[in-house]
Amino acid sequence: MQAIKFSLGTEHNAPLRLIRIERKIISDNCERIWYFGVLSLSICLPLLILDNLRWKVGLFEENQLFLWLFITHMSTGFSAIAAIVLFWKNDHIKKLETAKQRWLLFTYLSLFYVPYIVMGILSFVVHGSTILFCLMLIVLNLGFTIHTKPRILFNLLFLLLFAGTILSQQGTDVKIVLVKIIECLGCTLTTFLIGELQYHRTIKKFHYEILFQEQMEEMNAEKERNNHLLLNLLPKNAVLELKKNGFIQARTYEHAAVGILALTNFNELNNKLSPVRLIRSLNNYYSEFDRIVSEFGLERIKAQGHTYLFTAGLTEGQEASIPNMLNAAGLMIKFIQAELDKTEAVAAPFTGKIGIHSGPLGAGVVGNGRFSYEIWGDTLTTAEQIKDLAQDKEILISETTRNQLLNCRVCTLHGTIESVSGKKMNVYHFGY
Repeated sequence: MQAIKFSLGTEHNAPLRLIRIERKIISDNCERIWYFGVLSLSICLPLLILDNLRWKVGLFEENQLFLWLFITHMSTGFSAIAAIVLFWKNDHIKKLETAKQRWLLFTYLSLFYVPYIVMGILSFVVHGSTILFCLMLIVLNLGFTIHTKPRILFNLLFLLLFAGTILSQQGTDVKIVLVKIIECLGCTLTTFLIGELQYHRTIKKFHYEILFQEQMEEMNAEKERNNHLLLNLLPKNAVLELKKNGFIQARTYEHAAVGILALTNFNELNNKLSPVRLIRSLNNYYSEFDRIVSEFGLERIKAQGHTYLFTAGLTEGQEASIPNMLNAAGLMIKFIQAELDKTEAVAAPFTGKIGIHSGPLGAGVVGNGRFSYEIWGDTLTTAEQIKDLAQDKEILISETTRNQLLNCRVCTLHGTIESVSGKKMNVYHFGY
């Protein structure tokens, strides 16, 4: 098939749309061939039974026409079986390249029509060739979606073949020959025009279908981008609640954990580096922290300046996974160390420290429109105190966090802090 010449406007994706339209036309033709094969086989089976009866009574020897009919019926039957097998559901054909799809259709249709063409040319019956010609043209023009130029060539070829067959018949009256040729020409013009009208209506239908699909794909892509943006701003359960209710209810999570990572040399590098280099380096670090947090099923609350805040246990009905918090914190410090070990060509190698505490935590959205997800409570304040007590590349955890571990052999006592409630609390060094 040739390229589809149909005006689709000046959209930048018009060539892609043309390809999609052509593939839909090919798929549509494949489906039509399958139905045509089922119909042909259902017609051929009774005819083959009739041919068998003719053969038993010796009609094949009396008239060679019956032999040619039998050959035509057999060819049609095999072609119909091939159509049913090859074009069943079209899944394997849809995966082929467009050029291979065209060749497959062309080859099949050619093989299907060859016995009929031979039958028409070699027909010994005066009226048979014209009837066969009309049937072939009706099926070709109305049964399949064909482009204009191939349709012209097909119709012209059939018209010449059967006109030659009609003219070559011996002993036929001139008036009958003229009538038969006019019948062929009338069938050609009528079915050609109706086929062309059908073709252009199909093109227009496919165009609007694909345009609708493109709009739906664009809407889905925009929806995915919005979802991705929301998931970057809010925890997953908050996004689900926002979609379901239209708002996010502030609540307290009794079993949560907070980790605070501080870049200790941020102010020093801020004075040395340009804003572009500083942001580029921060993006490098925070992107890796985001990957680690996501890997362990944690939530990043915010990355503000030199502070990276992450939590566990903010999913409804789930308690904080302290091992995941500690493993994630260990990988963050290892990443910081790996960046420090790189060559001097690496811009802005940060150092950092982490403080972790667990307990009740309040969370909710602040603002309207340009909202921000915030957490608050004594747990956050205590985590900040523990973070301030830590040294570079050190992870400190509260006694409450340590007590949630069954056996922490890498936890060593670091010191004590005074909690918000005025109680003394032990702080432990976590050996990552």
